Parts: sequence; C-alpha cells; structure tokens
Amino acid sequence: MLIIALAVPLVFVLAVAMFLHTPSFGRLPSGKRLERVRQSPNYVEGEFRYPVKTEVMTSSKSGLAAMWEAAVAVCQAMDGGKKIAFVNVMNRLSVDCDCNANPAEPDMHDIGVLASLDPLALDQACIDKVWQAPDSKSLKARVDRQQGRHILEYTDTLGVYHRRYRLVNLDK
Repeated sequence: MLIIALAVPLVFVLAVAMFLHTPSFGRLPSGKRLERVRQSPNYVEGEFRYPVKTEVMTSSKSGLAAMWEAAVAVCQAMDGGKKIAFVNVMNRLSVDCDCNANPAEPDMHDIGVLASLDPLALDQACIDKVWQAPDSKSLKARVDRQQGRHILEYTDTLGVYHRRYRLVNLDK
C-alpha cells in the first residue's frame, strides 16, 4: 500500500507534466483574451504577474512533497480531516507501482493492515514496519530513490499532521 501511496501522486504529477507540455497550454493570449489580460491589475510592464507566490511549481520542492501539501489541503477542507479514516494494506509489497501492468513479484513478506485518522502517522508507521522487516532491502532502496522518508519529514514541518504514532494490535 505504501507503493500505492507513493505511486498515485507520482502518476498525477506525470499527468500534469504531460498536460503542461501540450502545445495549447501556455500559448500567448491574443485578440479579446489579450485585451482582458491587459485590463487586469496584475498586468504589469507588458506581462501578467500573479500576486501569489506559487512555490509548488517554481521551488526545488519535489512533486511528491507538493502532492502531500495538496492532500493536506483537501483533508483540511473536509472538516479539518476529522471525518476521514486512512487505511494502508501492506500485502504483496513490490518495488513496482501496482499500476504497472507487469510489476515485479513481491520479495518480502506481508505485513498486514494499518489504519489511522492521521495519514502522516500512518505512512510513518508503514515505513517503520518496512525498515524493521529483514526481507525489505529492495523496497527500502525504492523508497529512498523516491525520497519517501524525506517527504514524510517535510510534511511533518507543515504542522497539520504528525509522524508520531502508537501501534495497537487488534488481533489480541
């Protein structure tokens, strides 16, 4: 499930990148559209200047970190995230995205199901479970290549969700 959590934002980022590279996107305005732009208070010295800094698209922040920010914003918009439960199924963990038509076979054991009301604590618990597993070498390498642990650290700095958690075993 961790791969899904990392892969879904990655697929979204790739789709956005493909959209941004279409010929019509970013085309300079002309005709009536250009006149509307020129009437905007944000049109200064021959160019449109958006008054809000858009760090997500212009900073060195990774796309996955930006996706975490977007996820946090959605949760906050939904009653502060109080009515959302998050579930990660940690079975058949593979280094490949489950969206891959021919993913590599899992080379580590199933861990189980983890759930939380805090998505960051949940992902941190999943990462910790993977790091504790003796057969997780390939998955650890994949997480590190994708900056997975760094993204969790970064998201913790946003101050909305936290990496702290307490595991409760419901099997007992």
